[in-house]
Amino acid sequence: MPFRHSVSAGVLLALSVVAPSGCMTGGAAPSEESGLYGDAQCTDTSADSPTDMACHADCTRPCGFTVPGFDRALKYCVCQAGIFIECRCPRPDWYEGALEAPYCDSLTSDGSGRTMFLDKRPCQAEWDQCVARDPVSGYTPKGCVCTVEPDGKLVWECGSTEKWFYPDQSTE
Repeated sequence: MPFRHSVSAGVLLALSVVAPSGCMTGGAAPSEESGLYGDAQCTDTSADSPTDMACHADCTRPCGFTVPGFDRALKYCVCQAGIFIECRCPRPDWYEGALEAPYCDSLTSDGSGRTMFLDKRPCQAEWDQCVARDPVSGYTPKGCVCTVEPDGKLVWECGSTEKWFYPDQSTE
């Protein structure tokens, strides 16, 4: 390449680094017409977490288990460069479950450990919990917690563990 072309290429490369033309790292934020303005993705609770989805602003949404007598926890999602980069649902002070739990296998009639065989079914003791074997799209497993309903009955409440408890790793 002649000297003149290599100097031009060097100048263009330097300008692209020093004077960006409006594009943000990670991609531009979505337009207001996209329907993703504000916390639209955050309020869609069909997904476990809006991480990696388009956004315009940080947001919060209810998360965690629905336990009668307690407010649900809040998931905090951080929007950076038009994408939710992180969403966390801190374990609330009122949650009394252990940090580890067995898998739900022995609690399901077919041994599969899936939440569909436990959710809203009777359970033995309040705050008992188990980690389910349901497939998940992310890294946070589903699980179930034994809660007291307003009528006094104990039932399994199943959903995302929100990393409030993990599978028991003991080798006993």
